[in-house]
Formats: sequence, C-alpha cells, structure tokens
Amino acid sequence: MSEPPPFWIVFPSLGVADGATQGAEEAYLDLEWLPFWSGLDDVAKDSYLDRWNAPKEWREEIAERYDHPGFDVEEDSRDSAAWLARHRN
Repeated sequence: MSEPPPFWIVFPSLGVADGATQGAEEAYLDLEWLPFWSGLDDVAKDSYLDRWNAPKEWREEIAERYDHPGFDVEEDSRDSAAWLARHRN
C-alpha cells in the first residue's frame, strides 16, 4: 500500500476538535488512512508523523483516538463502506 497523506494535509480546514464523522472525511479516514496507519509499528508511525511535520495536537489526537487496544479499524472500515453504499447515486 502506498503512503496516503495525513488527515491534516488532505482536509486542512478540518481541525483536530472537529473530527471526521461523515462524508468524504470519514470515508478517507476509515477506508484509506486508518488501514495504512494500523499496519505500521511504533517506529514507522513516528517516522511518518515526522515526515509530514505533524502538529503536536494531531499527534496527541491520533494517539488518544486510534492507538489504543479498544479501537477496531476493521469495524470502522465496514461502517464507512456501508455508509458509502447507502449514499451513492
């Protein structure tokens, strides 16, 4: 899988506190970025964040929201895929 750009680059007007809860933002996060992110080890995650000059706020948000044992990337992907299927023309 190629390296997708981080969320703060793809959606620069969306702040950390806004969250990606619908539409294109959620689809990108759940179907593109999170599957990539979840496949990285801690060293690769740090390297990715460094390469993209991740702001401190985004680093903290990612760690809190996506880097804990209870987070289920597959479930998020399924939910996003179902949402997209319901909303396509």
